[in-house]
Amino acid sequence: APPPARPPPAASPPPPAPEPIRRIALAVANQRDLSGTFVMPDGGTYRFRFRTSGGRTVAEGPPIPMVVEPDAFPSVRITSPVADLEVKGDATVTVEWQAEDDYGLTALTLVTRAPGGAEHRRPVGALSGLRRDAGRLELPLREEHLAEGEKLLYWLEVEDGDTVSGPKKGASATQSVRLYSEAEHRRQAMEKARAAWEELVALLGDRLEAFAVGGTNAPDRITAVVALDARTRALHERLRQVAAEILRDRASPREVGRALENVASQLRAAEQRVTANRQALMRALGLRQPAEAIAPSLAAADRALEEAMERGVLYLEQLFDKQRAEELLRMAKDLASGRRDLAQALEKLREAPSDAARQEAMAQLRRLRQRLDALMARMAETARGFHDEHMNAEAMAELSRQKSMGSGLDAAEQALQRGDVAAAMKALDEMAGQIDQMVAGLQRTSERPDEAQAALMKEMQAFKKELEAVQADQKRAADETSQVKQAQRQRLAAPLEKARQEAARLAGLAKEAGEALRQAQPGTPQRSEPELDAAREATSDLERALVGRDLDAAQEMLFRATGPTRRLATTLEEDAALAERLPGAVGKEPAQLREAQRQASRAGQKLAEVARELQQLQPDPRKSLTPGEAAKLDELARRQQGLERRAGELQQKLAQLMQEAPVFPQGAPQLLGEGRGHMGQAAGELGQRNAPRGHGEQQAALDALGRFKEGLDKMGKQGGKGGGGGFPFPFGEQGGDGREGAEGDPTPEKVDIPGVQAQRAAEAFRRDLLEAMKQGSPERYRGEVQRYYEELVK
Repeated sequence: APPPARPPPAASPPPPAPEPIRRIALAVANQRDLSGTFVMPDGGTYRFRFRTSGGRTVAEGPPIPMVVEPDAFPSVRITSPVADLEVKGDATVTVEWQAEDDYGLTALTLVTRAPGGAEHRRPVGALSGLRRDAGRLELPLREEHLAEGEKLLYWLEVEDGDTVSGPKKGASATQSVRLYSEAEHRRQAMEKARAAWEELVALLGDRLEAFAVGGTNAPDRITAVVALDARTRALHERLRQVAAEILRDRASPREVGRALENVASQLRAAEQRVTANRQALMRALGLRQPAEAIAPSLAAADRALEEAMERGVLYLEQLFDKQRAEELLRMAKDLASGRRDLAQALEKLREAPSDAARQEAMAQLRRLRQRLDALMARMAETARGFHDEHMNAEAMAELSRQKSMGSGLDAAEQALQRGDVAAAMKALDEMAGQIDQMVAGLQRTSERPDEAQAALMKEMQAFKKELEAVQADQKRAADETSQVKQAQRQRLAAPLEKARQEAARLAGLAKEAGEALRQAQPGTPQRSEPELDAAREATSDLERALVGRDLDAAQEMLFRATGPTRRLATTLEEDAALAERLPGAVGKEPAQLREAQRQASRAGQKLAEVARELQQLQPDPRKSLTPGEAAKLDELARRQQGLERRAGELQQKLAQLMQEAPVFPQGAPQLLGEGRGHMGQAAGELGQRNAPRGHGEQQAALDALGRFKEGLDKMGKQGGKGGGGGFPFPFGEQGGDGREGAEGDPTPEKVDIPGVQAQRAAEAFRRDLLEAMKQGSPERYRGEVQRYYEELVK
């Protein structure tokens, strides 16, 4: 067969067209200097060619290659803040930036985008054309009209100065800033509190079920009951941890934290009694001894624990219902605030119609729509959580108004799209009336727990009134005792002056006590910090009084320092034992707590030594009494005994109140008992006709009563908000929600910052006080203190 025909050869591609040659005449200066410019869009070569005036080439250089690099996009990055922020609504965010470009930077723009809105571009200003630049700018959030919890996105754009291929832009990464939401923090805190409450309910149910069967003391059932005791220990520690987390957050409902703290302390005390009796029973059974003597006390302890758990469950249940109602009320007021913002935007549009104003109003409306949808979902979820069926029904009835509010927004949006601003404003006005009705209804719902607790509130008010009466009578008795003491003081001026000379050397002991308290600080947990601060302050004042040879002030400061120091050592001992049993429960290491307890005990020993020395130094005042003064002290002793009995009645009433609800902390009876104890000591000293020591005990009693009453005062002033450490009694008088300010918004806490004048006054006082101490003048020392106090009051 003939060979197959070969295909014709492929045509070779045509050679590339030669690059066009451009000739550029250079300017000649000074007969030798050449200059000129040309643009190279692509790579290639260039050479120098010299010609005569007639056009003849006389010299030509070699080709010089050129590589054209494309112009890069400029870059910009935000160096601060380095992450997303959460700030207050009126904050101004400082944004620091760095930018660079291979050609040169010419312009910088800040771009923001609010929820539901369009991008807003703000030229920051022209740049200097440098290849690298940096700076800072301010982003005021007030102008963004953000609601709590809303997030603003922002980024930077930079432009270069490329005039050949055109300016290019670069953008930074997008960052966000969120407005601090107190409501969100409160919700998170309440979720933690409700979870702990559910554990309490479950444990109470398990205990009731276990004890309903009977025979829990039998050997075959003790193991199951002991497991319940262990769960109870874990639960009260869990309640205490949640309370501490809530109290650390300033936005969280502090009354809930205090209530959890009180419930935990009451459960702990009841659980410890149960555990002690159960262990005694187990030891008796292990030794095959009769347990009939232990069984009644154990049964009583178990009943007391169940009652404490029931009180905690019911009280927290009502407290949570009130919190839910107040949360719904805040949401409704937040909705009213958004409606007002939209109304202001419409008013601005009506007064100055423009496309920009209309776009702003539409953006506000879209954001209000988003807020309404989110609030509807949250409010519906919150309303379903009421434990009180009546409150749940009332809340759901008020939430039914939301549907008509949604249709009102639809009408406003349609009118705004038609350009009918008046119709849109009318729809918003109708919506305002619906919101007002919702707020009023939810206000009534939030007052239901107050009505349920009205009887307890009445008992609390009566208790507080009697406490104030006892405190006032104690103050009068102390003042009358002080008059007798001052008269004695004048007669004993010479012996007292000798005692003052000796008192200065006791300042070293006070200083050692203060140093021990300072060393106790690293191991002191948060709950004991108030006692530590009070002890350190009083000990420091004691040292200064001893340096100034002021025996009266030293005696008073000694009383003020001894109590907190003793309480500090006791609580540190409890916390150390707890930390050793449950690591991590206190927040401090056991070794730290043990060292802090040792230092607090050492401080107490030093203070006791100062007390003994002072007692020995001062002359016996009983030997200088006149017959009239002796009779007066006898009368004061009888009155003091009556005050001690009234304080005992207050203690009994306090115990009754604590059986009704966990309103008071577990340490409240001890605090009132401390005051009662000092009253009894004062009666004894006055009966022995020792006016100085009797007066010192009276002052200590007043101090204890004052600290107890401070909690009641804060409870009343906060209207149930529990702020500042008051007792967690959130149920106020009917008709108020415990809030102040426009539309029920809480009044922000005001903090006074000392200015220059206050600093100068403090420095002048310090100089004068040091001078008075050097001169050994107690009278001037007291005068300087009084003068400075008056300046502070001003």
